[in-house]
Amino acid sequence: METSPVWFITGASSGFGKAFTEYAVEQGYRVVATARKCGAIEPPAARHSGRVLTLPVDVNNRAQIEEAVRQAIERFGAVDVLINNAGYGIVGAVEETPEEELRALMDTNFFGAVAVTRALLPHFRRQRCGAIVNISSLGGQLSMAGFGSYSASKFALEGISEALAQELKPLGIKVLIVEPVSFEPTWREPECATCPRSMLMQRVWDRRASSRARAMGPSLAIRIRLPAQLTLRFATRTPRSDYNWAKMPWT
Repeated sequence: METSPVWFITGASSGFGKAFTEYAVEQGYRVVATARKCGAIEPPAARHSGRVLTLPVDVNNRAQIEEAVRQAIERFGAVDVLINNAGYGIVGAVEETPEEELRALMDTNFFGAVAVTRALLPHFRRQRCGAIVNISSLGGQLSMAGFGSYSASKFALEGISEALAQELKPLGIKVLIVEPVSFEPTWREPECATCPRSMLMQRVWDRRASSRARAMGPSLAIRIRLPAQLTLRFATRTPRSDYNWAKMPWT
């Protein structure tokens, strides 16, 4: 009977989700790779196919989430690590961002992660162990012009993660937050929706894009290929200026 860890990953068709999936498979773990468009998830090599289950999951669809959790446990018998990676960004001034765009962003980045977490919590409680990894951003620590809506969704995710960590610690369940400083593919089309911008916002965006282009070294492009080297912040009550950093405990 196989006993390797089981990772449940949302947004596995691209970006960090894709990299986490590839890393887990290479390590011999079993993976439940989910995405809105299941066909966009690259099939694993034939030798790994028995350890990867791909499922369609829109994190805004509660029925799909529950069904994916059911199939994951039916197939592998357990889930050890949940990686809440599904999400996207919008760029625009707070005043100019349509309310429906802001609500849609919060539904995916915040409420979607909460829904998947809540679907798996009964299972984690029964087995008295597990890890919940919420993919946040530097934008979950601070914000800047044009990124208010995105940062709001990540601030909310980090806030609920910190409370959840205290609630679940007695049960042996870890909650961790990943805060990448910069990850260019997050903001490429079609993953990033851009709201209408005023001339002022356009100038702010142009200056920021120019400074980012100068700051990005060649190493940035390969960071996504090295998920094992990501550092995580345990969701604790320590001041935000005093991070408690730790390597992934399951690697």
